[in-house]
Amino acid sequence: MSASKPDLSVVIRQARESVVPAERRTYITAENPLPTQPATSDDQPRFELYNAGMSICSNKVRMTMAQKRLLCISHEVDIKYPAQENYNPAYVRLRLASDIAQTTHLATGYSGGSGVQEVGFDALVVPTLVDVEKPAIIADSRLICLYLCEQLEGDELLPTDIKEPILAQLDTVDLFPHVALLYGANPGGDRRPALLRQAMSSVHDLKIAALNAAWDKVRGEDPQLDAAYEAKIAREKAGETFVGTPERMRATIAETERLIAEFGTTLTASSGAWCLGDRFTLADIFWIVSLFRLEFLGYGWLWQNKPELAHISRYAEAGYALDSMKYAVRHWPGGYPPSEWVAEWLPAST
Repeated sequence: MSASKPDLSVVIRQARESVVPAERRTYITAENPLPTQPATSDDQPRFELYNAGMSICSNKVRMTMAQKRLLCISHEVDIKYPAQENYNPAYVRLRLASDIAQTTHLATGYSGGSGVQEVGFDALVVPTLVDVEKPAIIADSRLICLYLCEQLEGDELLPTDIKEPILAQLDTVDLFPHVALLYGANPGGDRRPALLRQAMSSVHDLKIAALNAAWDKVRGEDPQLDAAYEAKIAREKAGETFVGTPERMRATIAETERLIAEFGTTLTASSGAWCLGDRFTLADIFWIVSLFRLEFLGYGWLWQNKPELAHISRYAEAGYALDSMKYAVRHWPGGYPPSEWVAEWLPAST
């Protein structure tokens, strides 16, 4: 996309004031890693994060921030119908003001994944990071995590000597068709939690209705906004066709199985407990979050009870047990609903 970039301070302020209600703006600290402490005007950390509980891309960013013990204001965006706060024009404008929105085409197609490099830029999803100090807006989970590592000196999650292998692993994880596996059923037997199966039955039609309602409020005011809403509607229609086609879902699951087997080879080659040796890196965060999502959806069979992939189970369990994973993902309020496949890792109250 190419357009003049707006005043970032204005866009940031407008989003802060209108996207998320005050009661869902919380102050995250090392001492208070869950979104339970209301943010006040006195809380002015460098970073603000627009995120959603179960969003896998939000999971990656929150775990990265938790691992680095960063302070931030969390804006908990309700991405469920009928709220769909991620369709709020002020939020869309926030994302459109990011650098990646200026240089990347809008996503209209559907591959089953969410990686910007593969499908293009989606202006109506979470997460979005605001660096208040610069100011800067970063609107892609991979770029956000890299930004957090590269902006802060002495980063242990992206060590210089193994940066390229880490980036290669991030690229691999971005290929996972997590979106399709969430929204679409496995033709060979749907193991997704019952609550999800029910919610996903008409989700695309509901999202398109919500998109049109949000767009109607600003339709014709800004060509960039119009293009963003139009692209999102096209993508939802493509997604509905994709996940409703058994052959595409079978191919998607086969590709997921291939990527898991490839990861098994990577772990075998590792000289230590983690993906690339003894050092825990950004690559491990991406893999741990992804494995948990797959297991939650009932796809743990891709590696479980397979002797040749037993090391993936050991790796996953070590990762799930980390405090950063516990607070940023497993125990994050409003995050993962009950699932028999990961019941031992979720709070008892769910």
